[in-house]
Amino acid sequence: MAFWLGFLLTIIYVAVIAIDIAWPELYPPQFKKWCEPIPGLLVAILAWNIVTIVDSLLTNDKVDQKLESVETKNKETFDAANKSLSLLHDITLRLKDYSGLTPIAVGVSNMNNFFIYLPFYVANKFKFFEQEDLKVTLKSFKNDDKAFEALLNAEYQFAITDPGMIINNIGSGRIIAPLVTKVAVWGLSKKSIVIPSNLSAVVTYPKPSTAFEVVKHWLESKGLSEGIIKQLSADEIVNQSDEIVRHYDLICVTEPERSWFEKKYTELSFSIDFHKELYKEEQFNFTAILTTQRELEYNQEVVKRFLKALRLSYNLIYAALPNTPTYNQITEAAKDSSISTYPSKLGHDLDIDMARRIFEQLRSNLYFSKTVVYNSEQKRGLINAIKLRQSSLPATLTVNSFVDSYLIDAQERFQLTV
Repeated sequence: MAFWLGFLLTIIYVAVIAIDIAWPELYPPQFKKWCEPIPGLLVAILAWNIVTIVDSLLTNDKVDQKLESVETKNKETFDAANKSLSLLHDITLRLKDYSGLTPIAVGVSNMNNFFIYLPFYVANKFKFFEQEDLKVTLKSFKNDDKAFEALLNAEYQFAITDPGMIINNIGSGRIIAPLVTKVAVWGLSKKSIVIPSNLSAVVTYPKPSTAFEVVKHWLESKGLSEGIIKQLSADEIVNQSDEIVRHYDLICVTEPERSWFEKKYTELSFSIDFHKELYKEEQFNFTAILTTQRELEYNQEVVKRFLKALRLSYNLIYAALPNTPTYNQITEAAKDSSISTYPSKLGHDLDIDMARRIFEQLRSNLYFSKTVVYNSEQKRGLINAIKLRQSSLPATLTVNSFVDSYLIDAQERFQLTV
C-alpha cells in the first residue's frame, strides 16, 4: 500500500515540475515555497518503499523456506505413516498365518458332498478356516441322522445337515447357522406330472434325509403314499441310473445329480421344483450348521471362529463376478469337492462348465444363505423345516418353542452381525 502511495505522489510531483518548467508563469511564488519540502519527502518515501520491498522479499523467502520445511515434514510424516501401516499389515498377516502355532483340529460331518454345501467348500478353498487357526477335516456319513450322530462323538464339533436332526438328541444338539435356505431337491421325469396320481414309482435318498421328508410331504399333499418311494443312497442312484430312468416315474435328487441326469438322459424333459410347489416365496432351512451344547460351553471361541470363516465364504459367494479368477475358484472348489465322494460315473461328466451352470442357478435363486445369523425370514424358514418333523417332537414342545429353545442366536452369542 505504501509503495503505491509513494509512486502516485512521485508521478504528481514530476507532473508539477514539468508544468513549472514549461510554463513558469502559471505558479505563484508562494506555491513554489510550498513545494520545496516535497523532494525530500519523496526521497524519504522512496527509501521507505525500498526498505519495505527488500523486507518483503526476505520475508517471502523465509515463508518459502518454512513452506518447504513443512512440506518436507509432511512427506516424512506420510512416509512414516505408510511404513507403520505396512508394518501393521505384515504383523496382521503373520498373526493370521499361525505358522508358529498348532492349529485347532475341527471335525465336520455331513451326509454327502452335495454341491449345495458350497459355502463350506469355499471356506476351505480360500483358507478362511486356516486364517482362524482351525484345521478342518470333513467326513461324509451317507445320511442326515448319521451325520448328526457323529456330532455327538467328541471327534466332530460341527455337522452340515438337516436342522431337524437335533430332535434325536435335544439335550446335546444346537442350531447355530443357516447354510441352504430353499428346498434343494428337484423331481425329474420322462412325462408330465400334471396328474400326480399317475405316479407309481418314485426314487430319492433314504429316510430320514430332508429330501425323503420333502418328497413324502409333496406326495401326501397329492393324496399319494410314501410307500411308492424307493430309497437309495446317492452312490446307488448314480450307479443304477440307467435302470432308474427306465423304471421310475419320478427321480428326486439334489445337485450335482440333477444336472448330471438332465445332461446324460435327455428324455428327462419334465421337472418339478419342490420349493416352488410347497413353499413358493417363503424360505425353507434345508441345511444348517449344527453343534453341541458341549462345544458352546467349553469351546465357544472355536465355534465363533468357525462361523467367522463361513461368514467370509457367504460374502464371497455373492460378491464374486462371473469370469473372474475368484468366481472360477469357487466353481472349481464345488466341482472338486463334489467329485470326491461320487462314483467316477458322475465325476467324469461333472466338468467346470456344468459346475458353473449349477453355481449360477443356485446363486441367482438365493439357495445359499447370505448370513450366519438367523434373521426373521430365515427363522420362518427354520420353522418350515422343523414342521416336516413335527410328529417326532416331544409332547412338551411346539415347533415355535423348539426353535426358541435350540436355536443359538449368533449375533447375541458371538457378536456376529452378518
